[in-house]
Amino acid sequence: MVRRVPINERILKTKKKKKGRKLILLTIITVFLFSVVSLTIVQAIKYLGPVFSKGILSFSDKFFRIKEIAIIGAGEYGEKEIREYITPIVKVNPNLITFPLSQVKIFLATRPYLNMAELRKELPGRLVISVKEKKTVAILIKDGFFHLDENGDIIRPMYSGENIDVPIVTIDESMKDEEIGDYLKTVAFIITLDSRSAPNLAFSELKIAKGEIVARSLDLKNENNMIPPIYFPVHNTEQKLLQVKKLWPELVKKKNQIDYIDNRFKKGIVVKLKTTEEHYDG
Repeated sequence: MVRRVPINERILKTKKKKKGRKLILLTIITVFLFSVVSLTIVQAIKYLGPVFSKGILSFSDKFFRIKEIAIIGAGEYGEKEIREYITPIVKVNPNLITFPLSQVKIFLATRPYLNMAELRKELPGRLVISVKEKKTVAILIKDGFFHLDENGDIIRPMYSGENIDVPIVTIDESMKDEEIGDYLKTVAFIITLDSRSAPNLAFSELKIAKGEIVARSLDLKNENNMIPPIYFPVHNTEQKLLQVKKLWPELVKKKNQIDYIDNRFKKGIVVKLKTTEEHYDG
């Protein structure tokens, strides 16, 4: 006996078959279109890739290639040394984005003549190095010419033709190298302290010798073109310098009569004149 299927059930089965065929057809079409698009993209990359690459490289070269190295705040010596160090690095890595700033920072941190250094990148293609150099208070003459800072530290050699108006520091040949450090600190302290208050003794030369520092000032240059020495102790120099400052106007007036000024006593100052000796209590 043949079972009759209700008409509604037949209609539903027919619809399901049609829906399945459409889904299969849609899938085939989707896969086909995806294949066509993928093939088109691959071909486009193959033929247009070099053009895009060239465009990207051109953009990078325009905006990120380092074209200028600006060094701000450095003197002739510092600028030359920094530029000589950084130029080869730029040649190897000219891209501003990937440039190794940390490597340059380490170099700058080891420069004894610098107080601070700051690096920054500026678009398009500019590398800026801002520095602040230590102040030179004297020139040390010892196996060459060297700049001293206010702490008595050697910060750099003096280059040929450099002109700087600071006192000259010399060292007695009898002094040992291991003894010199503390003396240089004292010398730098005397010069720095003198510059901070009037009258200014304007030392032209300071000589380090065993147990003393011998200073000379052009203000005491006499009619015979001789400059009498001023003897300072290695310790308690601040008090001794201030005592000399109090007497300075009077000492300048007597410069043609002065043989030397001795500041090495615990109390007071001795001013040796050509005819007599004067004592000033501290």
